[in-house]
Amino acid sequence: MEQKKPKRRRVLWITGTLLLLSGLVWMFRPKAVEVEVAQVKQRDFIESIEADGILRSKRRIIVPAFAMGEMGRVDLKVGDPVKKGQTITTLFWDLERSPLRSPITGVVSKVFRESEGPVQRGEPVVEVLDPRELEVAVDVLTLDASRIRPGNPARIRGWGEDGTIPAKVIRVSKAGFVKVSALGVEEERTEVVLAIELGPRVLPKEWGSTFHVDVEIEVQRMTNQWVVPVGALVREGEGWMVWRLHQGRARATLVEVRAISGGWAALEPESVVREKGLGSGEAVILYPGDLIQKEMRVRPKE
Repeated sequence: MEQKKPKRRRVLWITGTLLLLSGLVWMFRPKAVEVEVAQVKQRDFIESIEADGILRSKRRIIVPAFAMGEMGRVDLKVGDPVKKGQTITTLFWDLERSPLRSPITGVVSKVFRESEGPVQRGEPVVEVLDPRELEVAVDVLTLDASRIRPGNPARIRGWGEDGTIPAKVIRVSKAGFVKVSALGVEEERTEVVLAIELGPRVLPKEWGSTFHVDVEIEVQRMTNQWVVPVGALVREGEGWMVWRLHQGRARATLVEVRAISGGWAALEPESVVREKGLGSGEAVILYPGDLIQKEMRVRPKE
């Protein structure tokens, strides 16, 4: 009986030590890192090219001097409204005094000369445009323009009841040009022209020629695609990966990106099948940076 007591004490001591060590390990283990997450979705995906556009009138008329003579002063300024038949200035020619009138109702878009004095026949005086007949001119990279076709749907963002106004590509220029970007880089660009599709609706009263607008031009529409937010993508060599949240751990998952547009990336279906588990509703970590490591304990932010 006396021999059993030391053995029992040893068992209790070992058990207590193990429990203490387990408690210390649990207390000092790394805490789970809080992360932002988003869900993988399966939905239709629209690939668009985003660009800056300029509103311009399809109807612009230069008003010239109809005869050689002496012209009076032009008091109109750029932006002034004019009515059809309104006098722009007076022309004195062959002992005659005749008004120079606006041929349309519109807005003065350019004044070629303001001062009075001699004028030659055909010399431009002012330009008048019709602000009700607007189109959108967009300069896009030539590589992107090669994917755009007349008839492609487009959207003008930031206007209208739902924030967008529908438009349609009507012309893609066959001649490119070189433009220096804001970073000082020479870029090959091509002009794309859009028609505004408002039907019986009236153009926003705030619009005017040479006003800037934000444009999205649709180049591809794909149905039933697996998509993730662009913020979940991480470069892995020449390809891409995402960090998947699985049972409280971060798991690296390689993906093949088919297209990126509007803050979303469409994945190749093969990558979803191959990696297993990256299905609809699966959580992926947003903006992981360099903090996230393989099998690191993570938990979604509340």
